[in-house]
Amino acid sequence: MAHRTPSMNPLRSAFAVLVLLVAGAGIYALPAAGQTTMERSLHIQDGTVYIDGEEVSSDALPQGLRTEGIHLRYHVRGIEEPIVQIQGRTYRLTATGLEALEAPLPNSNHDDPSTEYLDLLRTQSQALYEDVRREYALEHTAQQRAYRIRQMEAGPERTAHLDTLRQTVSQLFDIKQTNRQREIEHLEQQVELMRQRMHERSAHRETMINQRIRQLLGNADF
Repeated sequence: MAHRTPSMNPLRSAFAVLVLLVAGAGIYALPAAGQTTMERSLHIQDGTVYIDGEEVSSDALPQGLRTEGIHLRYHVRGIEEPIVQIQGRTYRLTATGLEALEAPLPNSNHDDPSTEYLDLLRTQSQALYEDVRREYALEHTAQQRAYRIRQMEAGPERTAHLDTLRQTVSQLFDIKQTNRQREIEHLEQQVELMRQRMHERSAHRETMINQRIRQLLGNADF
């Protein structure tokens, strides 16, 4: 029986959106006094990758990264090695190129939203990532046991397997409850962080507007 990865629920969709929003809220963070803000950029167009304005050869790209038909732009300020998402995979923008943060999982489908959720989760909380992975593995075990039971005739052996399945599903229920609670707590932290950054942006509105205009003009005076 093929393993069906659970689809992404609304809570996880919200988590994924908040990760991107929180990251975006800090794109134009103000530098500390006397410091120059670092700027990083990633541009993919017509199958060619440009990092900080410099073309990257295909040989230097992570294995498995396909850039054909992709058009995207990332522009980040104040983060030396930002995390980016490309085709559901997570990469770190290093000084020399792109570094894949996770090797493809065996038999994984990177078009599956749950896989993208796991990729995002790993960049935010390694412990929660591992617990959700264990949840998925136990769900797979429950599905396999249920499949075997469906093939059995009524009798003591089937009853014993049903008892084992009940124990597995009970354990899975408790794990899911714990993981959902931790996801909620993580979301609340992300929301609070986003509020703080929005307050900071509002307090420096004119300065940030002028910075963006200067950036659009190629750092020329206006």
